[in-house]
Amino acid sequence: LFLFLDLGLGTAVVQSPALSETQQTALFRAHLALGATLALGSLALAPLAARFYARLELTPLITLMSSAYLLNAIGGMPRALLTRQLRFDAINRIETTAALLGTGAMLIAAVLGCGAYTFAVFLLVSEGVSAVYAWRFCPWRPQPLANFEQSRAILHNGWRLTRYHMLNYGVQQIDAILLGQISG
Repeated sequence: LFLFLDLGLGTAVVQSPALSETQQTALFRAHLALGATLALGSLALAPLAARFYARLELTPLITLMSSAYLLNAIGGMPRALLTRQLRFDAINRIETTAALLGTGAMLIAAVLGCGAYTFAVFLLVSEGVSAVYAWRFCPWRPQPLANFEQSRAILHNGWRLTRYHMLNYGVQQIDAILLGQISG
């Protein structure tokens, strides 16, 4: 499901020739709606994925990890705007801090014997830190008004990018998916 992470909105925001404040707000709200939709979809699919792999213990793990979609959505627009503004120093600090704190939390979880949940700890801590730091470094804030009509072309470009990545991922991963299903 990470292919759907932002439906290519981040890349579309970076490549767009101009973005008004109302377009930016509309795209931020689209990020939030998408994050919530993906989190709910992941929750709904968790039992099916567990059954597919014949590992019912995956259900609570996938359920927990689904909240990462919301965390990513919260920080998606400010990260895209920082990239658009070529603020690579800030992006580097965000990603490095998130990776270090996520890894530290994961190591603590491993020492505490959390098993597969250590990966969920890494994911949630790193996404949470990334979202907080993105908002810290990005001066933009959403406005009360959003213009979804003017943002339609950007949303369309994002969806085209996502379809391409889905096809590419599917071709590259079909063997691993089937092997996982067969071997459990």
